Amino acid sequence: MYMDDGPRILLVSSAADETERLSRVLDRAGYQYRHTPCGGPDVKTLEDYAPDLVLLRTCGTGHAGLCTLTYAAGARSPAPYLVLSDDDAFETAVLAMRLGALDVLRSSVAEREILTSVRCALEQRRRLARAVPGSEKPECG
Repeated sequence: MYMDDGPRILLVSSAADETERLSRVLDRAGYQYRHTPCGGPDVKTLEDYAPDLVLLRTCGTGHAGLCTLTYAAGARSPAPYLVLSDDDAFETAVLAMRLGALDVLRSSVAEREILTSVRCALEQRRRLARAVPGSEKPECG
């Protein structure tokens, strides 16, 4: 759900330079966010913080880099995920989408593209919440 003070984003990243860059992007755009390293968040973190969006910077390649997405399936109200990856493999993008990611971007993508994806994901979540009162995420297969 959206709070009066705006949407909440959970930034999942272990690479210090990438975490710093993404933090600056979110700060400049006025988003409130919390950072957690790759390997977290677990289901409790997702439920306690209740983010409106998770921005995941993969911590590896292939399935190992997407381990955080598996936690989302266990949360009562999973947030949508945007994935930033260095992995060029088409299979990684397909796997991320199958695990529930809304979008997969190269980690080196421009700030403008990251913010466009963030805005689109948050707007989609807002529309879904209005369309189905009391619901934060559609039932998807």
